[in-house]
Amino acid sequence: MKQRKIFTWKIGGEAGQGQQVAGLILGRACLSSNLFSFIYSEYPSRLRGGLVTNQISISDEPVDAIFKKIDFLFVLNQLALDHCKKDLNDNALVFYDSDKVKDIGDNSKKIKFIPLSLRDLAKKNNINAFMFNSLIL
Repeated sequence: MKQRKIFTWKIGGEAGQGQQVAGLILGRACLSSNLFSFIYSEYPSRLRGGLVTNQISISDEPVDAIFKKIDFLFVLNQLALDHCKKDLNDNALVFYDSDKVKDIGDNSKKIKFIPLSLRDLAKKNNINAFMFNSLIL
């Protein structure tokens, strides 16, 4: 039996940082590339603040549910990393905003952590700070 190839991408950060928009853009890009995706968002019931994540499982075959294990994670703050780290695949790739994330913790798996200063990257490319979600994509 052929094993399905599924890639799961997740972005997390503080409410208002554009995680859901980033997920929708990636989902539409998958659709226009003839890929299937399933999008799932987590957000608090509060009006402001709190952790918001957007997760997409992508495949060249229909995807009927979100896959728990994350292959690619982008975190915009420490809370997002702390919340999502338990769901990372053994060989996951994690990009994190080095201006906001200060402790990646113990890495007993083969996870690769890549620090990025989104503030510096945005400044170098003349991009407004509120566009970090687009910068990430």
